[in-house]
Amino acid sequence: MLSITPSLYSAFYYYAVKDLGKTKEDFLKVLRKEPSEPTESMLAGIQLEDRIKDIADGVTPFSNNIESEVAKIVEGGTWQYKLGKEFNGYYLYGRADVIKGDTIYDIKFCNSYDLNKYEYSIQHLIYCYAMGINKFRYLIVEKGKNLYTEDYYFDKYSHAKLLARTQELIGFIDGYQEFKEIFESNWVYKK
Repeated sequence: MLSITPSLYSAFYYYAVKDLGKTKEDFLKVLRKEPSEPTESMLAGIQLEDRIKDIADGVTPFSNNIESEVAKIVEGGTWQYKLGKEFNGYYLYGRADVIKGDTIYDIKFCNSYDLNKYEYSIQHLIYCYAMGINKFRYLIVEKGKNLYTEDYYFDKYSHAKLLARTQELIGFIDGYQEFKEIFESNWVYKK
């Protein structure tokens, strides 16, 4: 069985759909599962998440800042939870930043926030489907100064959205022999 992750879909989306300066080679690196050097923004996001976890776990005391505000929201949750489930002949999987109660949380760092920035992400669809949890909240920290949230719910339309997005990805990959061969050799789900 072949697999799909949010990162694979994002690489496809930014290359083939949104065309935000991503190249074929950028997409191929993800398709080949090649390790890549983290960008400055990625490193800032990792460091932010680590600081928030330390506050939520009591390693670092709460203070009057955005990181503590986020830590209060996710305190007591389960961090870095591996999840996955079969869907329409593919195995969808990922790793949730935090699961707490009836909500999956994903902590994002960005330099500039636009309203509904993650609306077209497949991440909340995959995670809610795989976990059987209907509520997903992005906690978006903009430059360490502002906190934004985006809430998504796995409702009666979400299954159709997930199906459409996975079919869009697979249809694109299947349309190019080179992509199809790389996908079939690198994205086999192994238990």
